[in-house]
Amino acid sequence: MIILPRDSGLLHLYLFIFLLCLGVGIAAPTVPLYARSRGASYDEIGLLGAAFALMIVVFAAISGILSDRLGRKKMLLISAATSVLAPLLYLSTRNVGEMILVRLLEGFAWASLWPSLEALTTELAGPAKAGQAMGLSSVAYGASFATGSLLGGGIVSWLGYAFAFVLYSLTALVAAILLVFTIKEAGRTARTSFVQSASKVLPALFERRLAFSYLVGLSYTFVLGTILTFFPVYSKDLGLNEFLVGVLLAFFWSARIVSFQKAGDVSDRRGRKFVIVPSLTAAAVASAMIAFPVVRVSLFAAALIAGASVGAAFPASVGLISDAVPGERRGMAMGVFETFCGAGYLLASTLGGVAAQNVFPQLPYMFSLVLSLGCAATVHFLLREQLT
Repeated sequence: MIILPRDSGLLHLYLFIFLLCLGVGIAAPTVPLYARSRGASYDEIGLLGAAFALMIVVFAAISGILSDRLGRKKMLLISAATSVLAPLLYLSTRNVGEMILVRLLEGFAWASLWPSLEALTTELAGPAKAGQAMGLSSVAYGASFATGSLLGGGIVSWLGYAFAFVLYSLTALVAAILLVFTIKEAGRTARTSFVQSASKVLPALFERRLAFSYLVGLSYTFVLGTILTFFPVYSKDLGLNEFLVGVLLAFFWSARIVSFQKAGDVSDRRGRKFVIVPSLTAAAVASAMIAFPVVRVSLFAAALIAGASVGAAFPASVGLISDAVPGERRGMAMGVFETFCGAGYLLASTLGGVAAQNVFPQLPYMFSLVLSLGCAATVHFLLREQLT
């Protein structure tokens, strides 16, 4: 059962997340299928994912620093405004190259969103409830993606691509209005200058507990990037129609909804490692099931396992950061974390696109399997925690 917080600030923040990510969920099946309908190959679809991830790699840490300096709400507003514009630009694209430019803009919106969102959520909740709050935040995010993916697949099947992109823009607009009028920032310590925050990014890379968080973020986002970039087209090539592709992604996100909250709460009580190792192991199992489906229906089971495993890893890895970093540097740390997540998505999209096009389409999921198992083993043997 999902227990909502009594804090109205967190409730408004969760509603903002749901509305903003609803449009992104609509785009999840729509963008790769739209590109495929215009003749895009696997490696070109991989470039779409890579463009999105590249902006996260380049801008996420900067975005986190700016949120420490300028405030969380301003960066969230930039993200929402960009999300209003990007889907409308898809309607004017004439080829895959122009779609890649729009995808860069979407990546900028995503990079502007998550460091501020993660920092603000943990600040509103407080250290003792940080994992649980991130779990609920992720429930809102996962619920919007599940709903959006189902809507996206259905809308494309019955009404066409243009309607899907317009709805994406409208939901982002409503989210921006909600942000302006209802959400306030938590009280924080004095803001550091941009130069002071930036000077701490490099040392943060070598803080041991943060390094584990960054590694986990890269690993689970590699799996996520593989699924979001290639799974819609891979499933369609196996015989599923657009609506069933949307259902498949809805299965994935629905499983994440459950695991987001449960994993965040468990990681607060039992430790981050207790959640991270099993979740990454399950991600490897799901990757194997996708690479070698016995029957098409097994893809739905694999989507459930992949969603639950990737969902569980997220709040636990963010909790590692909350455990180790004070509030005045948390935006920066979340930004570095998102940079590593973007790197995982970038690697999944670029390597996966080349591998699927030139070797065989199952290879991206085999990459996910190996990386997930390697990260699980590293965390199991090397991470040491002191539970309170």
